[in-house]
Amino acid sequence: MGTGLIPADGEVWRARRRAIVPALHKKYVASMVGMFSQSALHGCKTLDRVSERRSETCVRHMATSISLCMVAQPSLHVHIPHAYTLHTS
Repeated sequence: MGTGLIPADGEVWRARRRAIVPALHKKYVASMVGMFSQSALHGCKTLDRVSERRSETCVRHMATSISLCMVAQPSLHVHIPHAYTLHTS
């Protein structure tokens, strides 16, 4: 299992815990949950439109794009405008 945060002990645990505490602040987590919810809803709406057209699409491409958007937006302050674009056939 290694010596990640949970199995670590003593000084190793304290140093790693100090490093991740800011990422687990209540306000930060709340804003991330809000962003993830918006992304999920937008993705669902996009899939609904594809379903209404009865066309095929690559969901893997969309999931990858949404994941990239979810990482880039909070960490790099970059919005990827075409993250939810689906390639339909």
